[in-house]
Amino acid sequence: MVARRDGFVYFVRGALPGETVEAVVTQVRSAFARAEAVNVLVAHPNRVAPECPAFGAFGCGGCDFQHASGALQRQLKLDVLRDALIRQGRLSEESVRELTADGIVDLGAEHGWRTKMRFDLAADDRGGTVLGMHAHRADELVDASKCTIAHVAVLRAAIEEAPRHQPGDTVFAATGDLGARVWVGQSGAQGRRRDKPTVVHRGPVGVTEIEFHVPVDSFWQAHPSITDEIAQTVIEFGNPSLGATWWDLYSGVGPIAAVLADAVGGNGVAGAAHEAGCVHGVEGAAGAANEARRALQMFDNLRIHHADVRRWLTRPPDTRPEGVVLDPPRSGAGREVMRAVSASAPDVIVYVACDPVALGRDTAELSALGYQLTRLRAWDAFPQTHHLEAVAAFRPADQIS
Repeated sequence: MVARRDGFVYFVRGALPGETVEAVVTQVRSAFARAEAVNVLVAHPNRVAPECPAFGAFGCGGCDFQHASGALQRQLKLDVLRDALIRQGRLSEESVRELTADGIVDLGAEHGWRTKMRFDLAADDRGGTVLGMHAHRADELVDASKCTIAHVAVLRAAIEEAPRHQPGDTVFAATGDLGARVWVGQSGAQGRRRDKPTVVHRGPVGVTEIEFHVPVDSFWQAHPSITDEIAQTVIEFGNPSLGATWWDLYSGVGPIAAVLADAVGGNGVAGAAHEAGCVHGVEGAAGAANEARRALQMFDNLRIHHADVRRWLTRPPDTRPEGVVLDPPRSGAGREVMRAVSASAPDVIVYVACDPVALGRDTAELSALGYQLTRLRAWDAFPQTHHLEAVAAFRPADQIS
């Protein structure tokens, strides 16, 4: 939350809008200061008692909103999303209100949703080890063995593994369709162990069930529902046609590439009246690209490229894409990628965003290149934190009536 005193700005963790709090200043810079709320004098009506014992002033930095009701959390995230589209995206307040009229979609469970966790082991009072998380903006570890956002299977697996290791080790735990897996990185070990277990994620794509094998410490969406929500929304917003060419940039292990390949007529779906379309998935991480090739080998119209997206875009395929999916890292795609994508003249660009400010910046870039934001959907995929997930669709402004 932002507070002002004598014209100076304070970023106060643990407060809510309109509250009066006592706060301890933890950092002072020339333009602002940071502080922790330690006592609430006038509370927001939607303040709630945190369920997690590690949350609070100077506590675990993993969550931001344990003290706010779910409805208030989603309103705060909506406010941030709208502000980013207006400030960084340079859109009008009226258009942003229209685009975000549905608010932030509630995916259900506000606790126990996180299917992958990383804990650093700390020493307990009995000379053993306990699951730790870093305190907010600090090196100090706090006891996170009762973490309330962790999936119960993930927390159980990590707790069972912790006594076998020493303080300083790192525990990675994740769960999928075949149960939880855990792996420990030893403190001071040279290099990275190769015996990491994989987590299996299954899902139907058309008439085919796909099975992705993801290393326990590698990327997969932490909320169990959001991968399918994103994939379905990409198809809804992009409306890929049979026989079309699509690009899936920053494709990871390929969950979006799979639904696109199916939609444009892969795996014998197109039929006699249509040629099968083609999907190009581009991923910079070798492990993810290799897993996409293995998991999606049944799609003869899907090409997985292990390449840096910017470099790949300097020599793209000759066929103009009907649509392009962008799922960039938290920092966004950036001007160079946006220019290269717009130069290929797709009919639609579907952008998957995990950071509203980065989405705002890239929205402004696309607006300058002649693409207009036409649809937007956002989810509360990370309850108790400030994060959200969104999908946006852009179409050429001169083709919009």
